[in-house]
Amino acid sequence: MKSYGLPPYLRPLAELMEELAGAAGEAAAAVRAKRMQTVRSAKGAALAPGPDTPLWIKLVRAVRGELTRRGDKTALARFLGVSRQRLHLLIVAETACADAERTLLLLSWLAARRTPDEAPLDQAGSQSPPPALQKKKPAPSKR
Repeated sequence: MKSYGLPPYLRPLAELMEELAGAAGEAAAAVRAKRMQTVRSAKGAALAPGPDTPLWIKLVRAVRGELTRRGDKTALARFLGVSRQRLHLLIVAETACADAERTLLLLSWLAARRTPDEAPLDQAGSQSPPPALQKKKPAPSKR
């Protein structure tokens, strides 16, 4: 320890400061070494499902529980505007994450399936508009 001409009552504080400075240097070196080892993902790359995406996994499992009838997955794929193969990667294999728009559509589909009394789903999986907004068929002309 260097005394730096300090009074005796400040020497323990100077020792502590030297220890802290040494520890900070070691921590900074460890961070630099770890940063050099990590592989950065491409800018704008989507997350892969896994431990870093617990909400996505929970959503996927909830959707999978709703896909019970034959044709449900096909109808959902049409509703989301994706292929059946892409839907399989999203929902069944859990190897892909959807983009923001598809995730919001998936959430709205799930909410509509869980509350069927509010607005029934049509065959494609989308909600049918309320009767007031549905197009009315023109009256047959009398000729």
